[in-house]
Amino acid sequence: MDSVDLVKLKMEYRDGGLYWKAHDGMTGQWAGRFLGKKVKGAVTDQGYRNITMGHKGKKLWIGYHRAVYTLVWGDVPEGLEIDHIDRNKLNNHPLNLRAVKRSANIRNRVLPSSATTGFQHIQWREEKNGYIVKFQHPENRYEKQFPTLELAVAARDEQYALRGLSFH
Repeated sequence: MDSVDLVKLKMEYRDGGLYWKAHDGMTGQWAGRFLGKKVKGAVTDQGYRNITMGHKGKKLWIGYHRAVYTLVWGDVPEGLEIDHIDRNKLNNHPLNLRAVKRSANIRNRVLPSSATTGFQHIQWREEKNGYIVKFQHPENRYEKQFPTLELAVAARDEQYALRGLSFH
C-alpha cells in the first residue's frame, strides 16, 4: 500500500483540514490518540507540510498538499504535480491547489533573491546595457534584449501567450 492509498484509508477532508478517520486495521490505542483529530504534519526545510504515517511496521510520508488534493479532487493525473497557485507552500486549501506539468509549477515558483528585476525570466545585463528576456520552452528557446523593463515584461508576456503559457 502506498502513501496515497493510506491517505484514502485513514483521512478525510472536512472543515478546511485533514482529519484522521476510522478504518480497518486501527487499534484502540491508535483510535484513542488520533481518531477524529486534525492531521498536523511537520514543516520540512523546503517549507512544505508533510505527513508521516505508519503501516505494517513501515513509515510512509506524503505532502499535506497532495493528501488534500487527492481527497478533494481525486488522484493526481500521471505526469502532473501539485502547484500552490498563490505560491504559499502552507496554504493547502483545495482551491489553491492545481495539478500541472512540472514546467508550469516551476514558472509559478517564488522568485529567487538573485532575480533583481523582480520578474521571472528577465535579467538586467550591465554589459549589454539592457534587459534580457530569456526562457526555454520545450519547442524552442527565447532570448531577446530590450532597452526598458516595461518592454521586456510586455515581450515576455506576449511570448508566453503565443505559446499558451501563463504564470497562474
